[in-house]
Amino acid sequence: MKNVKEVIVFSVGDSTKISTWSNVPYFFTTTLEKQGIKVNRVNLQESKNLKLLYFFCFGWLVKFFFKKSAYTYYRSTLNNWDTNRKIKKAVQEFTNADFHVFLTFSFSSKPYTNKPVVLFGDWTYDHQLNYFAARKPFAFEQRSVNRENTCIENADAVVVLFPKVAAYMKEKYSNKNIHYLGNVINSNADEIISDVSKRTNSIVFIGATKYLDGLHALIKAIEKLKALGTNIDLEVIGISSNEVGEQHAFVQYHGYLDKGDTEQRKKYYEILNGAKVFVNTNEKWASFSASIEAMYHYVPVIVTPYPEFVETFGSKINFGNYCGASDDLSSLINEIITNPNYPTLCNKAHEAVKDFTWDIYIEKVIELVI
Repeated sequence: MKNVKEVIVFSVGDSTKISTWSNVPYFFTTTLEKQGIKVNRVNLQESKNLKLLYFFCFGWLVKFFFKKSAYTYYRSTLNNWDTNRKIKKAVQEFTNADFHVFLTFSFSSKPYTNKPVVLFGDWTYDHQLNYFAARKPFAFEQRSVNRENTCIENADAVVVLFPKVAAYMKEKYSNKNIHYLGNVINSNADEIISDVSKRTNSIVFIGATKYLDGLHALIKAIEKLKALGTNIDLEVIGISSNEVGEQHAFVQYHGYLDKGDTEQRKKYYEILNGAKVFVNTNEKWASFSASIEAMYHYVPVIVTPYPEFVETFGSKINFGNYCGASDDLSSLINEIITNPNYPTLCNKAHEAVKDFTWDIYIEKVIELVI
């Protein structure tokens, strides 16, 4: 592929494991390998010993005095020094690499190489604080923001997973090589079932504990439907029963299912392929990656109209429903499960994301730098 023979891919965590960062490092690196490119994987996971040292020297102060802070050892000056030491060592070791990829915006090999450097990520630390935490950075957080800003400004290409974040970054930074290339489906299913005629009235919810508000709203909506005589149940992936605090006979909790484990992967896709609809109505973020994976598996979705989803698919969708603050979730669910044109909804869900493949995506990334 355009004479690319070898790359270095830096990831925070083991990129051979599909469980690392929402499956992204695994699919990014294995797709490169599938296309005949040698991948030198470098794990930038934080040192456990230095992380412990940081906590006893400084971290506990942050937790005690700045309870709203998102600052961790990962953002510290100590970790920045240690991580750059690893980066410099890798650059010196893998001298034949055609370019370097960082699956984070927070670090770069630019100080140590003349090779092209690509940064890939979902959003910046600055955006995380502004959008999700809805506040300005504290002074010690700002130092980490500044380091990340330098990495972004000096990169040969910056690839952003979401369109609104990409637009925000293009406004903020002087680097003209910031790109949104679409999104990607993180599916390693053995099969994708397009025949939806035998699906039962099960709803699937996928998300971590940060999505508990959306899960509680969904449980209340199902209770309302069941009171009206609707036969429906709920499959929850990513959250265990003891994290919810209340039990319901119609809810099956599966906790985290690791796609790298054969049996857990089988269970994950058995649930997804059997679901009538995917629902996550968390307010600011509704599990984007899981939503589009469900769509790829012909499952209609109900999500909040949060900015990235609307920017990607439009203000009106033909493969499910948006659920705004004033909408009745139970009615929206009932509208889908009783829809006489349900198979059409399923086909439209798949059509909306069928081109979000890793093969296409990696080709676009390489086009940027070679």
